[in-house]
Amino acid sequence: MERLDFSLPAFTRLAWVSDRARNVWQPRFARVEDAIANIAWLSVVEGVRRCAIVDICPNEHIISGMRWLKHGLSYLPIEQHCVPWLAFRGFASEPKESPYIMRLAIARTADLPAFVEALEREDQQVIVEAMGWPACCQRMPLLERGEIEFQDSTWTTVRMALNGGNSNIVDISGPPQTNQLLRYVGISILPHVACKPECAASVTLADQLIEVGRSSGYDEEMDWLLEILSWPIEWSALHGIAEIKMPLFRISSSTDATAVKYVARRTGSTYPEEGARALRFPFTVPQKLKYTDSAAYRRGLSHPLPVLSS
Repeated sequence: MERLDFSLPAFTRLAWVSDRARNVWQPRFARVEDAIANIAWLSVVEGVRRCAIVDICPNEHIISGMRWLKHGLSYLPIEQHCVPWLAFRGFASEPKESPYIMRLAIARTADLPAFVEALEREDQQVIVEAMGWPACCQRMPLLERGEIEFQDSTWTTVRMALNGGNSNIVDISGPPQTNQLLRYVGISILPHVACKPECAASVTLADQLIEVGRSSGYDEEMDWLLEILSWPIEWSALHGIAEIKMPLFRISSSTDATAVKYVARRTGSTYPEEGARALRFPFTVPQKLKYTDSAAYRRGLSHPLPVLSS
């Protein structure tokens, strides 16, 4: 990706395709986000991972900390910063009060000191092993630590996962568990970037985390998560603006400025009933309807004319 020498002010915007789509799915997305955030530390409680790094708003620190302590976990703040895509709460009914994110290391008391020490040394091998990342994916987190200083590493990680190539348009396949094109807005079950879309080890870890969610009372949220990750999606970037298009909404966000448009697409295997119909990807082509199947005809049946007595 060849970048231009300017950057836009940070922003993230969400536009729903219809009021119906927003009314049905906005609360579902919010619940999925909250479930994923809790699964991050519940996976440590359940022994799926030894350690985790979580991002929360500063005003949530005390309440969340008391909950973690009750489950036998210890935690330590490691940094605070403003990251627009992590602070984005367009799916929540009420936006976050602060765009700042507090990043915390969480582990059982016996494991926390060694984990924090590894973070201070930036010992990637110890860090990724403690967080349960598959060995085949341990190269990918270096992108997140600034080895390649992109504002948005989506395109870089997509190209690495697909072994490069010269095309600026790529099509991604693979199971929904490894779909991470929504990871910057909080919709991804994996805590790492999969080395490839078909990574079996990442799918196994994702399934373990989903099972943690189901056993913790998030069964409905996990069903919605898998459904969302199965929809068609397109990520693109041009002139410093990234767009994520899905059947229900479009997200626009600041990203690295480029003179060439970069596009990543996942075809998907399902489509939401509330999704828009259009001729271009990621939407489905509208079907020709009989007059009696039209919305106008159905509205007429709901409001019949009164029968006048003779």
